[in-house]
Amino acid sequence: MRFSMAQADLPVGTIRPSLRRPRPIEIVLALSLAFNIFIVGGFAMTAWRFGPHMPASPEKRMEHLVRAIGMNPTKAPAYQQLRTNLRVAFDDMRTKAQPLADSFWVELAKPQPDMNSADKLMAGVMANREEFQRQAGSAVLGFVSQLTPEQRAAFIRIVNDRRNGLGQPMRMLLGN
Repeated sequence: MRFSMAQADLPVGTIRPSLRRPRPIEIVLALSLAFNIFIVGGFAMTAWRFGPHMPASPEKRMEHLVRAIGMNPTKAPAYQQLRTNLRVAFDDMRTKAQPLADSFWVELAKPQPDMNSADKLMAGVMANREEFQRQAGSAVLGFVSQLTPEQRAAFIRIVNDRRNGLGQPMRMLLGN
């Protein structure tokens, strides 16, 4: 044990605690602890403010949306028809747009791409997307027309609330 000169004038058997400089590892550990508390607090605040985690796939979110308006997704023919119509429209869009998109990228990869040709190809892709949105809009209208007034009001409230992730797939389908 080391004694300093200040401890020499104390009565025998009394040891004054000495203050030592913190070691670099202690500083790093304290900063790490503070940072971890900050991160955990951020996650907790996000979970508290924005609610539970939303399912990743749009289809799962649509199922949660249907449950939120008081329907059983497995027993609701209106929802099953909506899913079928959207799947057909999406597959149709993909099969029509994929060759155009592939040609677009092939054109851009050329040393001297023809920008007029690339523009026409991209216009074709966008026209397919517009047709998909028309079909999706018709499918959503068909679904909404089969809801009760209470379900329709709940559906519209959820879809219009931009903070509610359940309405996000419907907003994306219609392009807003």
